[in-house]
Amino acid sequence: MYKYRKGSLLVELVCGLIILQGLAVCVDHELQTLATWRQQQRKYHQQQANFVVVQHLQHMLGGGVILGVKEHQIRIRHPRGMVYTLQQKKQALVSVAQTGGHFVLINHVQKITFKQMSKASFQMTVIQQEGQSDVQEVHI
Repeated sequence: MYKYRKGSLLVELVCGLIILQGLAVCVDHELQTLATWRQQQRKYHQQQANFVVVQHLQHMLGGGVILGVKEHQIRIRHPRGMVYTLQQKKQALVSVAQTGGHFVLINHVQKITFKQMSKASFQMTVIQQEGQSDVQEVHI
């Protein structure tokens, strides 16, 4: 059996620790990269979902007129006379018809604000529970 000297064991131990430290740094960097990628993917998917909501609103309320805007609520009259209210209820953006029907447009919302741009357009700022913010302009 081969016998090591104390000095060579110490050198092997130090080399092993250096290699382990290098591996730990690489793994930590990869974990940070993965976390950043996941955050970007969540933001991208949320922007897609908000875009779909904007398209739905433009299709549903096309040709309508904005009746009134409050910070967290907007009222729109459809060309056929039906009045819809878009507002935040709990943690969702909800479309409420004058007949009382509710339709959830976006879930997991921390805050929604509306700002009227013209007679037929408004800006909608959606802040998600994760703190991500997205601004959409809706032209009806």
